[in-house]
Amino acid sequence: MHRRRSMRLASMDSATNNNGCASSAAVEVNRGLRISGYTRVAKMQMKRKNMKKKILGRKKKGKKKRGRTQEYAQYRCNMQSFFNTMQRIKERLTKGHLELLQQTPFWPLISAFYNGMISEDYCWKSESDIHNIISCYNSRTMSFDFGSTSASLTTKDIAEILGLPQEGEEVELKGSRGYKSDFTERYFDVRLVSKKMVDAALEEALKGKRKTDAKDVIRLILIELCITFLLCNSNHMATGIVIQYCEDLENISRYSWAKVVVDILHRALKTKASQLKSCSVPRCVVVIMLWLNMEKNAQPDANPAGICG
Repeated sequence: MHRRRSMRLASMDSATNNNGCASSAAVEVNRGLRISGYTRVAKMQMKRKNMKKKILGRKKKGKKKRGRTQEYAQYRCNMQSFFNTMQRIKERLTKGHLELLQQTPFWPLISAFYNGMISEDYCWKSESDIHNIISCYNSRTMSFDFGSTSASLTTKDIAEILGLPQEGEEVELKGSRGYKSDFTERYFDVRLVSKKMVDAALEEALKGKRKTDAKDVIRLILIELCITFLLCNSNHMATGIVIQYCEDLENISRYSWAKVVVDILHRALKTKASQLKSCSVPRCVVVIMLWLNMEKNAQPDANPAGICG
């Protein structure tokens, strides 16, 4: 193939020279092939190519400057999402559904959404404010340093703010990745369940007439509460272990849900404190703002948010 190509190029050179359009001085060697008559065109094409790369490089650099800073962090906790879910389904919840919800340890929190105690404006969070407060987090002492004042977010605080049980067995969130049950077989056929899948399953259970549908509605509400608000991860996925806990309505009140919320939140804050680049901060970060407001109300003269700034 190379030999045929060389012969073709050689014939082109000969024709060019015979027509007087190029001389032997215009002949170059490229990878062992004689190329004649195209040197100027090749240079122009290379120049255009280099200019294009330079322009694209400037655009990318400009976008980077206009984008988020190196300290940018995205917070995955989404109270608004659960608020929207409750607004969408509250009129379709029956007396039986409410009685089952009241038997769960999450009812004090869910009832605030259901009864309108939490408004849409209340759900809104300022990422800049949260970022300023989180920047005060001391991973060594697991506390927030507001100037000369230090404060720690505790299990008791979570219990008071969210109404979750403080006492009980420890919740273990590791394991059971491939969890399967009759409940999961009815709605999910994957290992990781997205919020979109939970929403679809919730609609199906609300419309269904199976004996299991009433309890399934409760299970799905609890799963959505966990993946959007209390135990949310970086991709809003429900793992097998979360589904397993939420499915077991008979034993779900045995656990200290306030403790697991604060423990995994501290772990997420510790990870964020050790990262210099932009990152995604999972877990219930919104509760930090609620806790800070509670602390501020307890001490009217204090202004820890201002000290953070």
